Amino acid sequence: LHSKPDVDPLRLAAAKDESGLLLHEDALRRLTELADAHGQPFVKINEPGEDHHGGGDDAVWVRVRRPEGDDRKSPLGAQVCAVYAQLFGAHQEALREGQGAQLTAGVGMVRWKVDSDTSIDHPLVLIPAELVLDPSGDFVVRLADAARASIWAFPGVSTVAPARLQLEACAKDYRLLGG
Repeated sequence: LHSKPDVDPLRLAAAKDESGLLLHEDALRRLTELADAHGQPFVKINEPGEDHHGGGDDAVWVRVRRPEGDDRKSPLGAQVCAVYAQLFGAHQEALREGQGAQLTAGVGMVRWKVDSDTSIDHPLVLIPAELVLDPSGDFVVRLADAARASIWAFPGVSTVAPARLQLEACAKDYRLLGG
């Protein structure tokens, strides 16, 4: 994603590209602040080892519930609605094509300054994920295959090659990536 350095990170919560929908953890985390009158968040990111609604499904990464009524009117509410709408669109497209939605969970955020006016904001680690619309109307994102996690390749940015090799070595040392 090419952007001005002062881009609003909430706009990066969900972005569609040629490989499907990419959900950015960093931006989604900011949306967890919006809650309903009972204190229940509309976006819930599950931390590793956390009990997920008593079901114990460790693969659930994020749950997005559509805000209703006045909750939709705040700036955060509008952002959650936009993310929900993108998830709904990806889900509908997958149903039409008879396959699962192509979804990637992006963890960590890299800002690569290309020049004085342009930077690239992108998640550092990419993990395949699956999207499910549960009976309550919430979208649930499950990490499909964490063993297939990868470091973003910084396409077209040749000067990053030495740093990328160090990032991959570090990620393998800390068992963030397979291998």
